[in-house]
Amino acid sequence: MERIAIVGGGIAGLCTAASLTDRGFDPVVYEAADEPQPADAGIWIPPNGMDVLDRLGVADRICERGVPLERTLVEDVAGATIFDLDLTAVEDTYGHTIVSTHREELQAALLGEIPDSAVETGRQCTGVEQDEASATLQFADGGTASADVVVGADGVESDLRADLFPEVSLRDSGSVCYAATTDVELPASSRRMDRAIWGRGKRFGYSALGDGRSYWFAPINGSLDPVGGGNPVERLAECYADFPAPVGELIAGTDPERVARVEMRDFDPIEEWSRGRVVLAGDAAHAMLPNLAQGGAQALEDGFALAKCLDERASHRRAFETYEELRLDKAREMVEQSRQRGKVAQLENGILSRVRNVILGNLPEFVNEKFETDMYEMTF
Repeated sequence: MERIAIVGGGIAGLCTAASLTDRGFDPVVYEAADEPQPADAGIWIPPNGMDVLDRLGVADRICERGVPLERTLVEDVAGATIFDLDLTAVEDTYGHTIVSTHREELQAALLGEIPDSAVETGRQCTGVEQDEASATLQFADGGTASADVVVGADGVESDLRADLFPEVSLRDSGSVCYAATTDVELPASSRRMDRAIWGRGKRFGYSALGDGRSYWFAPINGSLDPVGGGNPVERLAECYADFPAPVGELIAGTDPERVARVEMRDFDPIEEWSRGRVVLAGDAAHAMLPNLAQGGAQALEDGFALAKCLDERASHRRAFETYEELRLDKAREMVEQSRQRGKVAQLENGILSRVRNVILGNLPEFVNEKFETDMYEMTF
């Protein structure tokens, strides 16, 4: 049986490992951190991501510990509806709805499908050498590890991608995103929906996580970014003072230490994800802006599809080819659509943003629904 090394213990790496383990392989995950530690943030897992988790047997756990949502609502600052999607209809079509949960719950569910001995922490991979016979990983501590197949799932700033595709450079979207979890509990009327409010050059979205907690995120154009010293909660409260309730309450009720600020970056889609014995997955292969809530789901699709291909194809070369055939086009489309959604959603000009709201708010319902739900179709 092939020796498979997975670099990175995020969503893509753990899903690949869980999917391979389920098929009888014994992969090893090399994680740079001293212990797998997800960001203190929520995540929306859409139906295609839940489909993968269902196939791995952990979807029920995610639903029980998270919040299956019944509605997606996008409004402007004045409360006018821009988009409203009934997620119960989505569930009827795709078998799952969007589930709001904490990233630690997703990580724990995936880790539960992998033997403890299959995850080595404190192993920062700095590069890979390969020949016709095998690939050898180099680590920051001077150690090495050999494998027949290497999966690069080491994130948006992937060292393995830099080895394979040195021409790839990250693209700055011009926006940043603040995000946090808080112990503020949403009103009962809001606990089964994800809601986003679009302003001028800034947005605010939130949902319940269960157990009285909530998750919020706030993308904002660089020109409006309240970055600086002092308390980020105070700066954000001022920045979003014109947004309706419960935005102010969610921000004010957040521990400043739990507020993360992330540069919103992606890179132009690449034409292939593999070279020799090394193949990429997740953000390492197709980092996308978080405007469609598809980054995690695409990583889950990658992991499951790659394991399927390695199991069903006679060689790693053929497995990589099939994997790319299954996944490249959809991932590329998600990258492009996420960019376009961001450009529209982050309009800063007052006139253009009002025109945007009117046009999108008056589109036929089926047009919005088709745009939103096409991404839930699986490619394998």
